[in-house]
Amino acid sequence: MIVRSLHQRNALYTLLVITTLFGLGCSGGQRKAPAGLLPVSGKVTIDGNPAAFVTMTFTPERGTNAMGGYAVTDKDGLFKVKHLSNVNNQEGLEPGTYNIVFSKLTAPGGAPIPEGKTAADVGAVESLPHHLSTLNQDSPLYSLRVDAAKTNVELPLKTKR
Repeated sequence: MIVRSLHQRNALYTLLVITTLFGLGCSGGQRKAPAGLLPVSGKVTIDGNPAAFVTMTFTPERGTNAMGGYAVTDKDGLFKVKHLSNVNNQEGLEPGTYNIVFSKLTAPGGAPIPEGKTAADVGAVESLPHHLSTLNQDSPLYSLRVDAAKTNVELPLKTKR
């Protein structure tokens, strides 16, 4: 496979990370979700409009002893974070600080991926700008401190910096 652009490489990297994390979460065995998970939910907008079907990855910041989580917004930009352990579809995150990365894969040209097709089938590309779809541990653009239940979190994204 030839990766033609930085955005394609980042999209493929994001897809690989999410697939790997889901694989780890589905590896079987008797596992338990950590105690003390705190619910996290809210709304994502992009340039003032609901961010429909955007994948979010919550990566623990250095110093936060946690596994992390993920969410996918609905058509209205609403989300609920699922714990990465994926035990019984457990929602929430451990207390700590998380860097957030956003991704939205589309068919080339920006069309949604057709139902019944995979991102690989259509040669999906990352449609969000690099500053939203790439994790920068040293200077994260979006982070969230979770020290109590976080409901109605507003994440207003901007396509231009």
